[in-house]
Amino acid sequence: MVEPTIQTMKEIGYKRAMVFHGLNEDGSRGMDELSPLGENFVAELFEDGKIITYILLPEEAGIHSRPAEQEILSQSDQQEEALRLLRIFAGNDTGGRYDTICLNAAPIFYVADEARSLKEGFEKARETIDSGQAMDKLREWVETQNCDTEAGRRKLESLLEKF
Repeated sequence: MVEPTIQTMKEIGYKRAMVFHGLNEDGSRGMDELSPLGENFVAELFEDGKIITYILLPEEAGIHSRPAEQEILSQSDQQEEALRLLRIFAGNDTGGRYDTICLNAAPIFYVADEARSLKEGFEKARETIDSGQAMDKLREWVETQNCDTEAGRRKLESLLEKF
């Protein structure tokens, strides 16, 4: 499942990488990210070219209680999805979606050698959100990625006023 992708990444020159396939609680559905609901198949490429594969349970990466599947499913309404993310970044939601975001940010810190494990990466992601750094970075992106910086800033602030 994850081996062909990590092997391809190695062949095209990646030095360090991870690939995931997460499952829901009963294993009947999968996703191309780490799942807080069930087993995760992981392939990891190291700088020396070695590849290892393993199964990671959410608890091993820092999830203390698994969320209900309905809690983390995305909605079809893009604005509502944006608001859900902003609630997390603003510190107004520390439930299952918060844990899912932290779980999937953990490998970024780990692969970048800013964390020694996925669990440490999970904690670093929590600290980044809880300290306001994630919201600060989002504001920075809004300002640098919009053709009309002021309009982008106003849109973000109007969304934040909704909660």
